[in-house]
Amino acid sequence: MAIHTIAYGMSVLAAGVLQALDPVPDATVTENGKMVYVPAKYNKVVAVGALSTSGALTQAQLHAPSLREMYFVDIAPLLIASTLGGSQSVENLFVNPLGLETNEGLEFFSDGGGLAAVAADVYGLLWLSDGAVTPAKGKHYKLRATSAIAQAPLAWTNGGLTFAQTLPVGTYQIIGLRAMSADLIAARLVYIGAAAVTKPGVPGVADMQSVVPAGFGVGDLGILGQFESTNPPSIDVLGGVSASQTYEFDLIKTA
Repeated sequence: MAIHTIAYGMSVLAAGVLQALDPVPDATVTENGKMVYVPAKYNKVVAVGALSTSGALTQAQLHAPSLREMYFVDIAPLLIASTLGGSQSVENLFVNPLGLETNEGLEFFSDGGGLAAVAADVYGLLWLSDGAVTPAKGKHYKLRATSAIAQAPLAWTNGGLTFAQTLPVGTYQIIGLRAMSADLIAARLVYIGAAAVTKPGVPGVADMQSVVPAGFGVGDLGILGQFESTNPPSIDVLGGVSASQTYEFDLIKTA
């Protein structure tokens, strides 16, 4: 099982019209206009979130040719917020993923946006996988890290991680990640080498007092990747304008 996080986002002046959002530029998937082509490795949706940073949002949908056999899938809940913090802020499909057809075009529709005079950014977040999510178990340790990345609206921005303590030499699995800044929409891990095409991510929350969405706690997402202590992942952050982030990693030392 592997999880890959992608996003759609667009600045919308006036709310009220259901329209396709632009995919956030992403080299790990093929994009064409408003569509992302469903990757062969990740053709199941295991979680979905929708958010408008300051405007109106009353409806969001996923559109794909295979979904037309029944109807386009409506998304709930919908947030007016600067992060996805909150126990029920992301729709969790871990046990019963939504199946899609490989290579079909997937669009994220929303009626959200600004309040006529002032535009607002609207985001759609998708967690894609190759099957149902299997939780991870094992003796794990929590470790804090930080980054100093200048976040940008409607874009993934990459930067390095600084761990608060030196990791003992060895191999580590990540089974939990809490990503925090005042206006962080999402964060995802970026590995080096062949694993770089898979970027597992989590919703952003404001701080340690914020509630992590249901299903994104320690072990819930399974193993979010593996790294050597000498070669840790970097991280992509999405949205907002903050220039510093804090993380809590849950790690299992395997060797």
